[in-house]
Amino acid sequence: MALLIDDRSRTASLSFRGNFSWTFVGNFVFSACSWATLVVLAKLSTPEMVGRFALGLAVTAPILMFSSLQLGMIQATDARRLHPFGDYLGLRLLMTLLALLVITGVALLGGYRRESGLVILAVGAAKAIEAISNVLYGLFQQRERMDRTAISMMIRGITSVLAMAAASYLTGDVLWGVVAMAAAWAAVLVGYDLPSGALILGDDPHDDRLRPRWRCGPLLALTWIALPMGLAILISTLCSSIPRYFLEHYQGERELGLFAAVASLMAVGLTFMSALWQAATPRLANNYHEGRMGSFWRLCLRLFAIGAVLGAAGVVAAAIAGREILTLMFRPEYARRTDLLIWVMITAAVQYTGGILSVAVMAMRRFWDQMPVQVACLVATVLLCAALVPRHGSVGAIWAQLISYVVSRLGFVLLILRDLPGIGRRVPTS
Repeated sequence: MALLIDDRSRTASLSFRGNFSWTFVGNFVFSACSWATLVVLAKLSTPEMVGRFALGLAVTAPILMFSSLQLGMIQATDARRLHPFGDYLGLRLLMTLLALLVITGVALLGGYRRESGLVILAVGAAKAIEAISNVLYGLFQQRERMDRTAISMMIRGITSVLAMAAASYLTGDVLWGVVAMAAAWAAVLVGYDLPSGALILGDDPHDDRLRPRWRCGPLLALTWIALPMGLAILISTLCSSIPRYFLEHYQGERELGLFAAVASLMAVGLTFMSALWQAATPRLANNYHEGRMGSFWRLCLRLFAIGAVLGAAGVVAAAIAGREILTLMFRPEYARRTDLLIWVMITAAVQYTGGILSVAVMAMRRFWDQMPVQVACLVATVLLCAALVPRHGSVGAIWAQLISYVVSRLGFVLLILRDLPGIGRRVPTS
């Protein structure tokens, strides 16, 4: 409770180093716990249960990610406080309610089995609670108090693992595991996130109320600002989810469960690389817009090299000890999918190295220019999944994901090459 009642430090901003440290630790712990949740579920239940949970995530993620409109990022960069917190909270609540209605329609009318439909609804409820916490995270980031975001993420991560493990073990049903996880996240929202938001807003004369505002004009203006970000995250999430849709349709929940468990190992290195990319983005942006292209490319190459080493290590480990890794992480029945694990690690290696291209384009502030690339990735994913998944199952799904990812990164290369003539001159900041 001292974290909430310390009058001297409750609203003071942290240093850049402090915010970075808290961000890295919070993201690392939460990502590790998210992966551990899937591992625990695989240990305690059947691949069908894992597949049901993975299907719930795949169905709800694009809907809720689009409804988020990345308001946290918009809010964090609202340095002039053009919109009070109430506008962000009001829009988030409206969009989340709309997303829940869409998810309910998909669960009821999508042709899913009753058990799968209930899991989809439960995952949607849990993610809706998370969406409300995330708009508070935007407030914490705006006020440079990433410690509160990190603490919340760590509590949510740990409690989600414990809740999922306990409920799944006692009931033998992933549905109750998801319900328990949603209840744990609601407790963190009410017990920590909202009190933290109230403390931070308490000394601000412009944002003195922790409640939504429902004025139509500001909400429409904020929606228009955030819409491109929502479209971008929607397409990106669909590219990750579409292989799972095809796999569930053609191969069933069991095969999807095997695929989801093995593919989750990509997150181990991706968590580390994402932290590096987040830390490098401001420096890349400054180097680019101040015309220091030599420093810009050196940092890009350094991150590329780190990703290449990490990716190569993953591929070698999968080739040498894939069966032992899958048996240790999950159950013996997963150990027969070493071929899938090798392709997953190859895909991960491409992500670890190719991710810097996306970061570089973001640093160049080519936001709208990315949309054709994202659309091309989406189209390639659908076509490849239609061609490969029916014949090759899980391996075909990872092939489709790998090839579509390469397509998108080639698009980012073209965007970067278009700016190569600017090397050596100062780049405009507009």
